[in-house]
Amino acid sequence: MLGRYAGRSRENGAAIASLVLGIASLVIPFVAFVGGPVGLVTGIIGRRRARRGAKHGGLATAGIALAIVALVVWVVLALFFVAGTAVSGGGDDTGGPVQVETVPVP
Repeated sequence: MLGRYAGRSRENGAAIASLVLGIASLVIPFVAFVGGPVGLVTGIIGRRRARRGAKHGGLATAGIALAIVALVVWVVLALFFVAGTAVSGGGDDTGGPVQVETVPVP
């Protein structure tokens, strides 16, 4: 009566979610700080499911790799931004023309 739905599903939503989160983390700024770790965890879950016979093991691996790359890229960029802000004096310089005060000669 249940037909083909009685068996265990071979779908692997965690692998697909990992790939989507990995791509989004790499492309969209600041998503990596939340989407990266979540993509990494769902990728690991997807790989485990794939070892047990589910589909999309390669997608899970790609999601793990993209999540790691995204985390590394965005952390390095954030460190460069913080270091650049610290070196420039906190961003106080407006970059406008220099104002020179003139003193009259007696």
